[in-house]
Amino acid sequence: MGQVHHRKSSSTAVARAGATERALMKPSALLTVAQTMHDLQCCRATVYNLIADGELSVVKVAGGTRIKRTNLEAYINRNTIGAKDDAA
Repeated sequence: MGQVHHRKSSSTAVARAGATERALMKPSALLTVAQTMHDLQCCRATVYNLIADGELSVVKVAGGTRIKRTNLEAYINRNTIGAKDDAA
């Protein structure tokens, strides 16, 4: 029977894996229209109407439309109705 050789992880590979994991956990600063639809629980037309009405500003990336997460959060805060002690 042949011997099984186990390769030791290098510290660079471990560091790279950690950096990848942190990047996956960090929310993106820019959202696609589909992600914005998901977050607002609305249809594509509503997102584009909010953009056209100036409620959401956009960033154009290679012809694609992106919404800054901070702009979406500001829109949600402006349109939140409820008790003053609601958690943000």
